[in-house]
Amino acid sequence: MRKASLVLGIVVSSVLSVTFVSGEQAKQPQGAQEQPGPFGFPGIKHLTESLKLTPEQAQAVHHIYSEYQKKEHQAQ
Repeated sequence: MRKASLVLGIVVSSVLSVTFVSGEQAKQPQGAQEQPGPFGFPGIKHLTESLKLTPEQAQAVHHIYSEYQKKEHQAQ
């Protein structure tokens, strides 16, 4: 009985997680899509708006994303 409750809890939490993620993706505006960051992180524009980054901070994020892209291409 305890095992069944545990399995049910895991299934319910998984469904809720998928629902939450789907809801977050639905909130993104349609139209011109922004290039996502590495590992599926949000793009720079989205980060700048949601975190209210200063121009210097946005530039630092851009630099980090660019460095990652260079390393990724080298690895391939």
